[in-house]
Amino acid sequence: MIQRIRQDADTLDTLTAVEGVLDPEGTDPVTNDSRTLIDLMTEVSDRALTYSESTDILVGSVNQLIIDGNTELFDIEADATRITLVDVKKKTAEIDGIKTKYATLLEAIALSFEVTSGLGDMLSESLDRRPDKTSILNLFV
Repeated sequence: MIQRIRQDADTLDTLTAVEGVLDPEGTDPVTNDSRTLIDLMTEVSDRALTYSESTDILVGSVNQLIIDGNTELFDIEADATRITLVDVKKKTAEIDGIKTKYATLLEAIALSFEVTSGLGDMLSESLDRRPDKTSILNLFV
């Protein structure tokens, strides 16, 4: 494409417009370079328009390709985020289950400690208590 444009530019440089009558289209042989110059300029203009339209189509196609690629990438990222959220919810549920399990265990230990402590206190109080003065237990004290 660029080589063709350069060839046309070189050809245009060799032609010279001549003031006066312009040969009708299709005249052979031409009387001067004016008809050849006009025909070549028309051809170059048409080709430039075609190149421009082709470039516009190519740019549009590339832009659409970029948009489609970005859309696909965003869809993949959204899926990964959804998967991550599901995993986080599962792990959170597991952690909540473990918390509940150990909370129950700690409550049982605390209750057991209170009962044991209460029994110890009762035992301690019963050891410190002196029997009434009139009790037969005074014989053993």
